[in-house]
Amino acid sequence: MKQFILKVSGGGLLLLTILHLATLMTPYYWGNESVVAKFNYFEAEQESFDIIFLGSSRFYFQIDPTTVDQTLDNNFHSFNMASAAVYVPEMYYLYERLLPSLAEQDVKYAVLELQRIDAPTETEQTRKNYFLTYDLLSLALKSIWQSPHWEKYGYQSTITKNYLIGYMHNFLKLNFRGVIDYWYQSYHTDIKPVGYTGFVVEDNDESFHEYRAQIRTNFLENDLALFQTTHEAVKQLYAPNEHDLHLDQVHLAKINELIEQSENTGVHLIFVLPPRLFPEYYTELLPLWQEIPPQHRIDLANPYLYPQFYSLDYSLDTVHLTLNGALLFSESLANELKPIITENDG
Repeated sequence: MKQFILKVSGGGLLLLTILHLATLMTPYYWGNESVVAKFNYFEAEQESFDIIFLGSSRFYFQIDPTTVDQTLDNNFHSFNMASAAVYVPEMYYLYERLLPSLAEQDVKYAVLELQRIDAPTETEQTRKNYFLTYDLLSLALKSIWQSPHWEKYGYQSTITKNYLIGYMHNFLKLNFRGVIDYWYQSYHTDIKPVGYTGFVVEDNDESFHEYRAQIRTNFLENDLALFQTTHEAVKQLYAPNEHDLHLDQVHLAKINELIEQSENTGVHLIFVLPPRLFPEYYTELLPLWQEIPPQHRIDLANPYLYPQFYSLDYSLDTVHLTLNGALLFSESLANELKPIITENDG
């Protein structure tokens, strides 16, 4: 019996080692189909870029690199690497592995969306766990357990369970089917044509505009009251009053670590606080933003400085802007980048 157990254990360890090695031979972004084409394009070095953007749909839908470049007098060439539902810690996983390529390709600026730590569900799915290393698991759990928000609602145990399930799926390679899918599905060979910017419009056909029109109609008919309530709550957070907001020291330490890693490779890292988040997000993100060094932060969420981003005229849904709103957002982002670039290059 002892020999049988040893054989089974040895065989299991060998299989796990093989699966890990096979995963290492696959691009680090294999688990998220929506980012593959963009990362393939960047890694293929078909163009040289000075600035990259990375985040969720708030960047993917709202940053047009062409507008950014034009606002920067075409002295810079930027690329939107954001995609829907890319949240922390996945965003940090992607960025840290992208960083050597940024340095090799002489990218000067990396602009990341400032986000709170995600509270995931359904972490058995490869898309939700392929990025969960021990370090990122530790970051997430430490952050969740010191969060007054999650403590208030009693979700800490549930979030912890979901993270642990996801981590074990990744560690034991129960998600290996995703690696197989990566190599056998056509999307892994998808290389966009030269001139691709990564903006959402370029990844969709003509039906995209009709689809977005339906989203806006639904928003105006069903979600207007929620949006107005949220907007007022955000204005209160930005009002010149005393707010006793909790600072996530764990997350701040990670942000500072990323800034240092970036500087060591010649990349200037900037975090952008986007508009139209729910108030509970800003209660976590505003204290973080205030502690990030000024040359590494931009706030585009302030409803007093940027009321246009909360205007119904530019509202696609509760959290996103229309295409016209996205162009305004891109222009404002570029204008906020100008003094940072001037000081950094001076």
